[in-house]
Amino acid sequence: MFDTLQVARDLKKGGFSEPQAEAVVSAFNSISQNMVTKADLEAALKDFPTKAELATLETRLTVRMLMMSGVIVGAIALIVKL
Repeated sequence: MFDTLQVARDLKKGGFSEPQAEAVVSAFNSISQNMVTKADLEAALKDFPTKAELATLETRLTVRMLMMSGVIVGAIALIVKL
């Protein structure tokens, strides 16, 4: 991702000692390994549904729940009549 040697040199030019420069570069290198790139995010988001797809799914689930509720109410009414 970045030139660690050049960064260490720049830090030394800025007044860091060699051990300090190496420690900073090492820490940044460790942190940067866990960073997510824009390409990583875009690839991950491709698997998520769109708002329109979620709205369609919500409608389908609502209809099914209403149908199930109707069946349950009908079954209870039938049982009460017996």
